Amino acid sequence: MQQSRKAKTPANHFLLFQLAFWLISGVLLFLYGLSYGHWHIAAVRNIYVPLLGLVSSYFLVYMFARYKIRELKTGLAKVILLSGITAGLMAAVVNPITYSMLGHDLSALPLVSFLQDMLYFFLFFLLWSILYISYFTDTPKSSDTAKADFPDSITVEKNRQLYKLKTDNILLIRASGDYVELVTDEQSYLKSGNLKSWENSINPDNFQRISRSLIVNLQQVVSVKAQPRGVYTLVMRNALAVQSSRSYKDSVLARLPKI
Repeated sequence: MQQSRKAKTPANHFLLFQLAFWLISGVLLFLYGLSYGHWHIAAVRNIYVPLLGLVSSYFLVYMFARYKIRELKTGLAKVILLSGITAGLMAAVVNPITYSMLGHDLSALPLVSFLQDMLYFFLFFLLWSILYISYFTDTPKSSDTAKADFPDSITVEKNRQLYKLKTDNILLIRASGDYVELVTDEQSYLKSGNLKSWENSINPDNFQRISRSLIVNLQQVVSVKAQPRGVYTLVMRNALAVQSSRSYKDSVLARLPKI
């Protein structure tokens, strides 16, 4: 039942990438800031600009997940657009601060100065996006590969008899000790294995993990209701209601268009 999938880069690697990228960016921006002729302004700018960049990069992470941007080949236009929007927002914050620190009147802030900063920030965000998508997102499989990797039926046992259960008929998969419970409209079946191994074994286009103990079949979800604190209630075709956990908020939110 288990099939291999591309392993995700560990979260601590992403954190190291974030720290290294924005630290290096801060140094480069500091050197650029020296061109203003005020090292103390460059030093201050060197502190808040990388911090803003770090925060803004998480906005890009959210948007890439929201619009399922996993490959540069198919999502380059969106990457460029999102990098430009993020750079523009950041320049709108940073440019007036730097200009006022230089003692200039903000009403006389030249457009060329704003566009120059926006261009620099755009290049940083574009480079960050390319690295992020290349190393920290899962490349989607082709339809042919998906069909080869993920079975459309599973052998189950009930009352000492074996049956072929179509994966499309599974409503949800629930953790149950050393087993998982495959729940359908009519009944449920126990299979060995943990939820993580099953998450890696079924078609991710159709199934989504929504909590530590639940995976749902998106094709069997009829409605979704947002609850406080990033929790969602999903109602299945058999009227069974299940709830996602806060830690899976972004994953569930990214799949809402499909639901």
